[in-house]
Amino acid sequence: MFKAGKYYVGDLCYVVDKHEDWMQLLNDTDYFRNENQSYKGYPIFASSTAHGDGRYYDQFNREYGVDAGIIGIMPVEAIEKEGKGGNVIEFKEDFDVVTAHGIFYIGDIKIDTFGWGDDDDEEDEEEFWNEDDE
Repeated sequence: MFKAGKYYVGDLCYVVDKHEDWMQLLNDTDYFRNENQSYKGYPIFASSTAHGDGRYYDQFNREYGVDAGIIGIMPVEAIEKEGKGGNVIEFKEDFDVVTAHGIFYIGDIKIDTFGWGDDDDEEDEEEFWNEDDE
């Protein structure tokens, strides 16, 4: 659960200024695999996208450029430089962050990194998720 406030949403590599700090963040969070993640004493969250680097969009058509294969969230108080790959978003109420099958749910924001596109690909998506069952 994150508190209401302004957050950078996007690839966190764009808002950590120094390479040494980025490497320390990766080590401290076990490459964002730890459940409780923090930076400079602030709670953060990041997780891998379904297809690594690229451009992803939320349901409001905001773009999220990804260069480190992750999308995350960090309070604006913790960011060290302006993040070109994401967006600063104000959340009016406390919110949850959840990822499932390459889809990020950040408060009322949904970012689909799975990238199946339109409804014509639903059959391909179903086949992908069920291929282990064969």
